[in-house]
Amino acid sequence: MAGCDADIASATLQNVTDTGKVPEALRLAHLIGSAMKTGESSQRA
Repeated sequence: MAGCDADIASATLQNVTDTGKVPEALRLAHLIGSAMKTGESSQRA
């Protein structure tokens, strides 16, 4: 996160991480990218 303190970035990432260790927005981007590349989604993400 450009322009913010490490503490704020850490707190924000903790707030947007539903379960596991990957923030929800990153998980969604991975799903969409995988679907566009292969034409389908996998159960791994």
